[in-house]
Amino acid sequence: MTYTFFPLWNWAKREKCGNFTSADIDIYKGIEEKYGYTYARRANKAMPYFQVTEPFISGSDFFEMVDHYMLMLHNIKEELVTNPAFHDIELILTNGKDVDSVEELDNAYKSSSVGFKHARNLFFCALLCYYDRFHNFDVMAVKKLFTWSMMVRVDMQHLGFDTINLYATGEDNGKCSNPKPVISMITYARRHTEISGMRLNIISGNKAISKNKELKGLYENLRKIDGYE
Repeated sequence: MTYTFFPLWNWAKREKCGNFTSADIDIYKGIEEKYGYTYARRANKAMPYFQVTEPFISGSDFFEMVDHYMLMLHNIKEELVTNPAFHDIELILTNGKDVDSVEELDNAYKSSSVGFKHARNLFFCALLCYYDRFHNFDVMAVKKLFTWSMMVRVDMQHLGFDTINLYATGEDNGKCSNPKPVISMITYARRHTEISGMRLNIISGNKAISKNKELKGLYENLRKIDGYE
């Protein structure tokens, strides 16, 4: 879960994410209410309701939080597998394979390129943050998050984590078509319609798309999902 939680924690603040080290362990320690901080009192009153980008009370709540988000991520993936409205997204995530379970969903992408895996993880980070805040699977919102996450793969011939880091914080490298700090936007959004109504550019400037089978197929599928073809 560090591969999801740690980036999410940083990207929500529009900060780039480095490698997780022992120096970062305080993120997961929570805050003790005894300090009398206002935000600690609020966190205590909110229990057992968590927000992935906000503090929690230290102690046993940490393990409850981990279980909570492990289950949430599983349920999110299950929704993608079982909801017909997300069938096109499921097929992209599984390289065209129909799957019936979360386990099959996770196994199907293992032969994908490194760049696709980075984009896929970005999508699950964004969707986890969205569902955690709004607790719905608005079809348009999920499609927008998927398109935003996958367009960075389309835009880059070779996609590494450094580019994902820039993209997730909204920094523009001059090559990406949608450099928006979407996870930060979700964190501060008042209504889910701010995400479902988000405007995205579905035209890529990557001239190598036609020469790359994976990128071409992904690009065409994204345009279909968003009603362009």
